[in-house]
Amino acid sequence: MPPLAAAASSLVDAPDSQINVTLNGSWRVVTDGVPDAYRMPPFRAQLSDAEIAQVLSYLRGAWGNSGGAVTAEAVGAMRAHTDPASSSPIVLQMR
Repeated sequence: MPPLAAAASSLVDAPDSQINVTLNGSWRVVTDGVPDAYRMPPFRAQLSDAEIAQVLSYLRGAWGNSGGAVTAEAVGAMRAHTDPASSSPIVLQMR
């Protein structure tokens, strides 16, 4: 499992990457033909916007991370724009 302390996505001001991964999950990353061992299941159906905001706010403020709080409104906006059931979902590339 990748470390949560000093994770780049927990240090930047914009929480978009973390919200997207928490809502929609992530697939393995392949580098030089070798897939990494990490995957994240989607939690879109299991957690409310407020619950995701609370979890991510904790992660972004714990273990020396300084990314700041996440709002339920930000999660709701991302949920609406990345809905896989939509006829025109927006797909975000993780960096």
